[in-house]
Amino acid sequence: MRILLKGFTILPSPDRPPEEGSLVISGERIAWVGVGSPEPESDSDDDDGPFDRVLEGQGRLVMPGLVNAHTHLAMVLFRGFADDLPLKEWLEGAIWPAERHLKPQEVYWAALLGCAELLHSGVTAFADMYFYMDEVARAVEVSGLRAQLAYGMIAPDPEKEGPELERGLELVKRWHGAAEGRIQVALAPHAPYTCGAGLWERAVELA
Repeated sequence: MRILLKGFTILPSPDRPPEEGSLVISGERIAWVGVGSPEPESDSDDDDGPFDRVLEGQGRLVMPGLVNAHTHLAMVLFRGFADDLPLKEWLEGAIWPAERHLKPQEVYWAALLGCAELLHSGVTAFADMYFYMDEVARAVEVSGLRAQLAYGMIAPDPEKEGPELERGLELVKRWHGAAEGRIQVALAPHAPYTCGAGLWERAVELA
């Protein structure tokens, strides 16, 4: 399917002023974007038409997708839950006990809901660190989003560092480059207050 969006305000990059222009979608790809109307040689094999759909965009903005650089999609389940508490009390007294009851399937559906909310907000790429990350990756795979995913490694004690790193590396093996390259996987120690220095050092070496 070929779709023409015309009469939109185009914001190609932060260092260029907005201009009125058009955008052509061919299949699942943006085939052309620019000021004015698409030139035949810039479009597809069909030159300048016909289009399956033409959308008028006066008063609307076309811009590159937004990027959410820090999120935990599955935590959409806990929105509004004990959010009047200080961080430490919120984590240790409310969130972590609740997370112990989460099942993989629940993380999948919560992540899928999170993906839908991102798309609705204009976000096309995000970074996520959590657990049951295979389920998050499955949600990304069907959503069409781009993502950098990581298993959140927690190892306050040295003896836990090896197993946690192994979990992180296994996720890399299973999903890095998946979904036609839309999924990238990284190593992610959870936080300075949940991981010792040894885990951070080993993660840096392996990365």
